Amino acid sequence: MKKTLILTIDFPPMFGGVARYLCELSLSLHDSVSVLAQNMKGAKEFDLNSNINTERVNLFWPFWPHWTKIIFIIFKKRKEFDQLIISHVLPLGLPALFAKVFLKKQYILIMHGLDYNLAGKNAWKIFLRSIILENAKLVICNSNALCVRASAENPGINSTVLYPSPSQKHMALAEKYQKTDLSPHNPIRLLTVARLVPRKGHELVLRAISQLISEGTDAFYTIVGDGPEYGKLFDLARELNLEQKVKFERNASDEAVREIYKKSDLFVMPTLTIGADVEGFGIVYIEAASYGLPSIATDMPGVNESVINNETGLLIEEGDISALSEAIKKLATNNNLFLELSKNAKKRAFNEFQWHIQAPKIYKYL
Repeated sequence: MKKTLILTIDFPPMFGGVARYLCELSLSLHDSVSVLAQNMKGAKEFDLNSNINTERVNLFWPFWPHWTKIIFIIFKKRKEFDQLIISHVLPLGLPALFAKVFLKKQYILIMHGLDYNLAGKNAWKIFLRSIILENAKLVICNSNALCVRASAENPGINSTVLYPSPSQKHMALAEKYQKTDLSPHNPIRLLTVARLVPRKGHELVLRAISQLISEGTDAFYTIVGDGPEYGKLFDLARELNLEQKVKFERNASDEAVREIYKKSDLFVMPTLTIGADVEGFGIVYIEAASYGLPSIATDMPGVNESVINNETGLLIEEGDISALSEAIKKLATNNNLFLELSKNAKKRAFNEFQWHIQAPKIYKYL
């Protein structure tokens, strides 16, 4: 087996989907990989408590072009690895390309929707993206939609889908939990777990709740996460007279989030497209599903692979507050549908989205 080095900017204790994805992939690949990650606050403590062979360095120069320092690092470590796994088209694809051309080291590229979009902002970046993808031993996409798009725009690349999946610890604990509620609570308990940024659609949910209450359907909304939109969302909840209907959990631990999943009825995250910033898949829909929560989400590529319409949740058109309100009302008042989607969501989460199911897809490339 080749000595494989995962080179990444995003790795715990950094938050975010890419960091979690790479952490769980590293754990799943066990001793066949080591990790070279950006140094950051809290990294030493995390590494001491993890079972991942991780080295921390400062990957960037303080001056432009910052990423060229990685070339020197790769050259210095050239005898310590046979191939690379990288997590971003740009900038990491450029030193990976250097490693292939000058050091004869192959690389595997892990790619998500925003990453692909950001590497396509102008003609020069599109050219570089094409070269990086075409030279990759394998391109790993976080959704089938991204694989289809990347293959259409870069014919001949070798690509596969390796879906994001909840952590092994999360799934082990979720498997032990059996939802006993035979119908949604009254008021129905809604939940979003996400960074507080416009793309996640929190504002739409608040406005939909206001509409629901005015029409006679009660709801309580828990928002887990923090971010730059907190002040705006807090003010909007007050403006809509929802102070008693909304709770912000800005610093919830993983354990606390799992308890909130247990107490909730429905996961709601109607994501928006904001420029190049898109929801490429949405692992939180799967995390919620593992606790038996159906989801309401936006019908967009990638997301519609995480949530299957009328099977594990309901999909709505982007930005449609009335459709969001109707979807919530539908699940709040239709017990049979709610139970069917809840059962399907949990079953699919455990049958398809576990790392011991996803990781073997790339074993032959290691």
